[in-house]
Amino acid sequence: MEIQEKTIKAVPEPTLRRFPMYIQLLKRLKNENIRYISSNTIADELGLDSIQVRKDLSLTGTIGKPKLGLILMS
Repeated sequence: MEIQEKTIKAVPEPTLRRFPMYIQLLKRLKNENIRYISSNTIADELGLDSIQVRKDLSLTGTIGKPKLGLILMS
């Protein structure tokens, strides 16, 4: 049985500074019973570029569904 090692990547400081904004927004949307949110919507809400949002969230291992976005509620 082969065991693959996972590489731990350093998270850039600007990304770490944005994480609290993401958390606050996602909690608010979940409280509003929003089920899915796209990176474009997150970017618009926070005044960021959607590519930056996708890069930031990819560091968490979070995967969204195409055409739907990230799942906030199941």
